[in-house]
Amino acid sequence: MRKILSLFWVLAFLAVSTHAQDLKPITWKDIPSWKYLNRGGFDISPDGQWVAYTIVQLEGDGKLYVQKIGEEASKKSYDIGGVTGQQVVFSKDSKWIAFKEDPKFAEKEKNKKSKGKPLSDKLHLVKLGTDEKKTWEKVSTFSFNNEGSSYLAINLPKDGNGDAKGSDLLIYNLNTEKALTLGNVLEFSFNKPGTYLAYTVDAANKSGNGIYLFNLASNSTQVLDNDKASYKSLNWTEKGDAFAALKMVEDKKYKSDQGKVIGVKSLSSPQVTIYDPAKDSTGFDQDYTISPNRRPMWSEDLTRLFYGIHPLELAKKEETKKELDKDSVARAESETMKKIMADTSIHSIKDLQKAIAKLDTTKAAPQKNDADKPDMTIWHWNDSRLQSRQQVMENMDKNYSFWAMYDVATKKHIALQDSSMKDLSILPKEHYAVGSDMQEYELDINLNGQNYRDFYLVNLKTGEKTTLFKNFYLPSYSSYPRPSPMALN
Repeated sequence: MRKILSLFWVLAFLAVSTHAQDLKPITWKDIPSWKYLNRGGFDISPDGQWVAYTIVQLEGDGKLYVQKIGEEASKKSYDIGGVTGQQVVFSKDSKWIAFKEDPKFAEKEKNKKSKGKPLSDKLHLVKLGTDEKKTWEKVSTFSFNNEGSSYLAINLPKDGNGDAKGSDLLIYNLNTEKALTLGNVLEFSFNKPGTYLAYTVDAANKSGNGIYLFNLASNSTQVLDNDKASYKSLNWTEKGDAFAALKMVEDKKYKSDQGKVIGVKSLSSPQVTIYDPAKDSTGFDQDYTISPNRRPMWSEDLTRLFYGIHPLELAKKEETKKELDKDSVARAESETMKKIMADTSIHSIKDLQKAIAKLDTTKAAPQKNDADKPDMTIWHWNDSRLQSRQQVMENMDKNYSFWAMYDVATKKHIALQDSSMKDLSILPKEHYAVGSDMQEYELDINLNGQNYRDFYLVNLKTGEKTTLFKNFYLPSYSSYPRPSPMALN
């Protein structure tokens, strides 16, 4: 028996050794062909019956797999091109799936080398459980109308190089298979029930720019506001019964546009509120304006609008070019000619060119190569941030804005924070906000890593600020003060 077992293990060892010798060692050339499951391309349908996932590779084409859970025979695959991540969206009623197909990896590489025009994506719409598939060429973004699950909005890429930022938006009816096209659309967003579509228009010369509301049931559009301005940052409420947006008007006096906030509610007969801080000289600091870097929003009770404000910065005046004195130019040319005529070293055209070059003062002196110059970082001991931190935070500081609110009934603007309280988190239900500031401790935080802050409670009805904690130690992010579960109901 022992001899048989020994023989078995010897044969097993020889078989494994032979198989190992047949395996090819992995090299760096094999890595681009590896295939893997992309986490961003995985989704389960809202009813839990369907699963979709993508298998992609670093340098190659990927596939999307769609299958009804528990039914292997229902599994279907679709090409998605040379992507490492792909957007896959189920409709809320779990009857449809939409996804984009990128150009193939080889096409992208060829186009990159030839520096050709940007390649475009395709959009595929598939009815689950069937072989029905509809495809659109040259697609930018897309969206189902949320809980309605009856329309698919498809934003097409901008055509041409004009000053208009908007492009065509196709509204496709999933039931009738008919489509409606809206022109020069910059932003669009469906409300939660999927009954209304809010969109902004950005056309050539800003003619027709505005914010619009499309009623999907009646196929009717209402103009909510029109102006030679830019409209952006559409933001629906959670219920989908109102939305807010920004209106930015160019002012050549300043580097940034002057902002206004728009609030729309009572959608069947829209009530439009537009707050213009430039006209509120008593309640709004005229050194500030509404910031384009923070999305506005309604309070849950639709009585207040929240938005960001930031300082205005004057535009630099263009220096007027001094006109040349024609008499001075003539005298200079005459002097140059005399010097050339008196130069006895000129015997050829080449000598003449050299003489003219020496006397030409309009040419700039060649700059020395300063590639070897050392880089210098200067930090003052009074700076609360280390230089490396200042560099990381530079763009964030430029785009920073303070929270503020507008009470629609009283027509009153209230600033909710200032430079003494840099952080503010608006709590659910919009009754209160928690503010914090670490400026007093920032240098120590950067030096020793121990995080301290001052915390405040802000009443969102009055804007009144109350101190909660001073010198509060935060060992981790989970130590931040947060609302109780009851406050979320």
